[in-house]
Amino acid sequence: MDAVFREVQEETGISKLDLDLLDTYPEPLAYELPVDAWSKKTGRGQVGYWFLLRFTGTDAAINLEDGSEFSAWQWIPFDRLVSAVVDFRKHVYRRLSERFKAHLAADTLPPTPNS
Repeated sequence: MDAVFREVQEETGISKLDLDLLDTYPEPLAYELPVDAWSKKTGRGQVGYWFLLRFTGTDAAINLEDGSEFSAWQWIPFDRLVSAVVDFRKHVYRRLSERFKAHLAADTLPPTPNS
C-alpha cells in the first residue's frame, strides 16, 4: 500500500492524508495494446493492481506539475470514464465498475461547470 500512496502523490501531488482506501480489486487486470503501439518500452500491454481511493482533500491539493503522466484532470462519473477510455482498456474499466459499483453509487461528485 505504501507504493500505491507514493505513486498517487508522485503523479498527482495528492497526499496519503487526503485519501481513504475503499476497496482493492482481488486480482491483477491486464490489457493488450494495439499491435502498432507495441515497443520495447511499452511491451505488448500492461498488467496492474487496482485500488479504489476516496479523495477527501480539496482541489488545491492536486498538483500535476511534478508528475510526468498527466497534463490535466477533471472530476467525472465512473460510468463516463468507462465510455471515454480507449477501446483496448474498456474491459478493464467495466470490471472495475462492477466491482466498485456499491462504493461509486454512494459517492457524489462535485458539480462541473458544464453539467
